[in-house]
Amino acid sequence: MIRDIATFGANTELVEALTRRGARFLVVGGCAMRYHVPTRIADDLDLLIEPTANSAAAVIAALSECPLISTSNLDVERMTQPQKIQIPVKIHYHADILKPANDFNFEKHWEQAADARVGHTIVKVASRDTLREFLICSNEEKHKNDLQLLASIAG
Repeated sequence: MIRDIATFGANTELVEALTRRGARFLVVGGCAMRYHVPTRIADDLDLLIEPTANSAAAVIAALSECPLISTSNLDVERMTQPQKIQIPVKIHYHADILKPANDFNFEKHWEQAADARVGHTIVKVASRDTLREFLICSNEEKHKNDLQLLASIAG
């Protein structure tokens, strides 16, 4: 059974636009944590895009549909560089678009991800192992708390 991911405001529009444009992404962060640990409160939607030129172009095209978001500083080359990037889009959406470092095996994590739904759109939500991999490198208190939550559930 495909479970719903609760999110905020216009985030369903963002997910629909990204999917319509062909972007591949994983739901990570608080919404993914809430998917696995229902007691966890999520405060925004974090989307980890596939680090390819096709997904980067799809993200730029989807974001350009919103007149409140400037895409003038985004280009495919920047979005496919080796380093991580974060694109806050909270002017209209309550979300962040993230790009992993190039050593992140997106395909492996895509295959481990579960199907879920945001609005009417089927998405991939990061597995617990993927979330652990992201969280273990962070010194932020909220990420340490999330690691403890993940450790408290079976599987």
